[in-house]
Amino acid sequence: MKKSKILIAVLLATVMVLSVVAMTACKQEKAIELLVWAPSNAQTFYKEWAEKWAADYKDSQGRQFRVKLGIMSEGEAGTNVMNAPEDSADVFCFADDQVSKLVTAGALAAIGNPTEGAAKAIADRNVESSVEAATYDGKLYAYPMQADNCYFLYYNSEVLSEEDIKSWEGIFAAVNEVNGSATGTDRVKVQWDYGTAWYQASLFFAFGGEANETSTNFDTPEVGIKALKAAYYLSSQQDITMMSPDDAKAGLIDGTIVAGVAGSWIYSGDTGVSKNTKIKLAPLPSITVDGETKTMKSFLGSKLIGVNGQGKYLEASHALANYLTGEEVQTAKVTALSAGPSNKNSANSDAAKALPTLEVISKQQANTVAQINLPEGFWDALPTCVNAMNATDATVIGTYVKDGQFQIAEMQKLLDALKVGFKLKATA
Repeated sequence: MKKSKILIAVLLATVMVLSVVAMTACKQEKAIELLVWAPSNAQTFYKEWAEKWAADYKDSQGRQFRVKLGIMSEGEAGTNVMNAPEDSADVFCFADDQVSKLVTAGALAAIGNPTEGAAKAIADRNVESSVEAATYDGKLYAYPMQADNCYFLYYNSEVLSEEDIKSWEGIFAAVNEVNGSATGTDRVKVQWDYGTAWYQASLFFAFGGEANETSTNFDTPEVGIKALKAAYYLSSQQDITMMSPDDAKAGLIDGTIVAGVAGSWIYSGDTGVSKNTKIKLAPLPSITVDGETKTMKSFLGSKLIGVNGQGKYLEASHALANYLTGEEVQTAKVTALSAGPSNKNSANSDAAKALPTLEVISKQQANTVAQINLPEGFWDALPTCVNAMNATDATVIGTYVKDGQFQIAEMQKLLDALKVGFKLKATA
């Protein structure tokens, strides 16, 4: 009888211990969760690879992690992390122009000196430009994942010839001829997101524009006035539409949009432009202002993965970021998302070499500008300036273009304000 009581007591104690262990494990499972921000078109891809990582990983304390995906564009991620780091993702995809701001705000966890240790291993496996983009004040602060952040021309080869697409003037002449007497929605269109700084900059770069944290010539007549005239010309075309590339995808696929400016992210996938076999890719066209013909230039930047500097689980977050930017994942991403790798081995893979998007980026290489060290106010100030030359706004244009004549003095005021809006840093 005593033995039975003792056995029952032992069993009860064991059940209680197991219950406590189970409850603890349950609580840990809920607590140890990493949030990853990625753009909408990459959710399925990152979910698959993050789950593979989570299945095998334990940190130095033996803890396991699960990963939750959240939708956040690479252009907006940095701002959101800076505004509310405690409520933001542990690991996030972002564009390289945000590095300096994120570091200054304490929103990026440093990896280390790119010539030493783990940081050196990351630097060695990626192309130099992407490492430079991820480095600030001598430290590597992010993991390079792509080296193809630029834009180029998509065009319908049944409507536009290789000769047509060499210039904007050729494109619009051909489109006008195709449209004939058609009106309204019956007319085919040309897409360019001419109200957005990322694309507007190409006009200034075409005429020799330069801008960094301490200086710019965007405000000069030789660069700025010509860029504003080009902006007016493009926005005045009957058959242009100011859609974002993502919104223009459907039109490029069904043929209602016969040319557009976008990057590789709209090319593949379930709703990718590659579904229309008539669509070809080409470097950006030229544009002529005051008898001077110049080829437009694109930004060329890197896309990175960063670790939130105020995250709770930095060890695991760094491990996940490192894994998601490794050779295996980058090579898989080439096929899944037509992404141009920053990883050297991935860039030399057969899959990467076969990508039309990487081929056109290579052709356009000489007409690109590194997307690093931009003025603090660049992204806000440029649209304020350029959108004043939008030909569809009759009230505004009445100031800068009267009776078909450009008002140079008024346009220069826009450029003067642009330079102030850039918030250039003082030099020593």
